[in-house]
Amino acid sequence: METPTLGERLKQARLKAGLTQKDAADALGVTYQAISNYERDKCRVQAGVLKQLCVLYHISATELLQGSAWDEGKAGLFDSAATDSERMSLYDLWGVPTDRQEEYEELRRRMGLAPADRPTEPELTGPEAELLRLFRQIPEESRTLVLDMIEAAVKNRGLRK
Repeated sequence: METPTLGERLKQARLKAGLTQKDAADALGVTYQAISNYERDKCRVQAGVLKQLCVLYHISATELLQGSAWDEGKAGLFDSAATDSERMSLYDLWGVPTDRQEEYEELRRRMGLAPADRPTEPELTGPEAELLRLFRQIPEESRTLVLDMIEAAVKNRGLRK
């Protein structure tokens, strides 16, 4: 079985998200033809557009770019793993598919590991905490735009290239 192309994975992700090409195009501010061209591998998907598609389709960039490492054989091996540490090793090796995220977090909790989406850094205070609090209130589809604006501001100040 051939590995699906990026375009095929984009189409699968869009359909799984329950969106038409027009829905996706409207959300991104492009034409439905652009979405069609991405899905038929007729043109390159720019990084910023790819980030937006990941948010819109609720899929990780890794899963979208590389495809799921979880074919039926690997899922069977994972399900037959005897211990939590064996399962964690397989997650480390193959990544965490979107549909197994909750199971992964539960495994981390049982093993006494910090949640994957929380930093192990010291707690934020002051303006950083307020920024994070406000950021979490923004709809997911708008977060990429906010991050892009912050990156542009940092680059503009010459703090990062």
